[in-house]
Amino acid sequence: MDEFLDKIGAGGWLLVSGDKLVVYPEILDRVFGRYKSEISYRTDRFGRARQGSYCAVNLYRFVRGNYEMLQKSGHDIILASNSSGRAALLKGAGISFTKNAADLDERAIQEALTVDGICPDPTDVALVLARAKAEVISQSAKNAYVIGADQVLALDDKIYEKPANMDIARNNLLTFRGRTHYLHAGVCVARNGETIWQHVETASMTMRDFSTDFLAQYLAQAGDSVQTSVGAYRLEETGIHLFEKIEGDYFTILGLPLIPLLDFFREQGIVAS
Repeated sequence: MDEFLDKIGAGGWLLVSGDKLVVYPEILDRVFGRYKSEISYRTDRFGRARQGSYCAVNLYRFVRGNYEMLQKSGHDIILASNSSGRAALLKGAGISFTKNAADLDERAIQEALTVDGICPDPTDVALVLARAKAEVISQSAKNAYVIGADQVLALDDKIYEKPANMDIARNNLLTFRGRTHYLHAGVCVARNGETIWQHVETASMTMRDFSTDFLAQYLAQAGDSVQTSVGAYRLEETGIHLFEKIEGDYFTILGLPLIPLLDFFREQGIVAS
């Protein structure tokens, strides 16, 4: 954040209309994410904003005041994941963090939890994988709060992985069609190599009994993105058309139980309470 403020200095602007502050997320995203945004506005010959146009105000104090209000300084937060979805959720909540994905053999960890061929409890799998990710990264990140998260999809005592190709995605969706599967999302926070907090939540997802023609259209539109999700869908995008009923927390479905995580950060004095 300090680097951002140094870069924009007095040249950072936020749009206002008349005497009311108007925040434009797409503009702020361009500024925050890429440090570039040229915002112009029309003025009359006296330098005043013309009626119906936008004038500009300095952004420095606005940004510093609001971010310090949400997240207190002196706490390094790391997301042990390359997930763009989880990163977007944290960013949207005003959390400043860095990303450092853990390099783990998740299949080997899951197999180690399997006893006598019996599928392990999916909630245990989600938590174990989340803890493994966070603890590995936190070992070399002194005093940082490292977030680990994982999501497991289960149906009929079987745990499903991200589809490796479109054929597998199609077959999985046909299996899920007209039935209820469960998403188990585990999240933990590790510090100095040890987990200091963990949580798991479950959402039930009932798919429609959709036609094969619809499925073909869905896969054609969604494209390769189906391979990035364990269920071969993104609920926040076209995947919502697959469902008849959903029970559970929205953030859990997206792979990061955000509300309990923020509660923990408040308890630790990391964000404002």
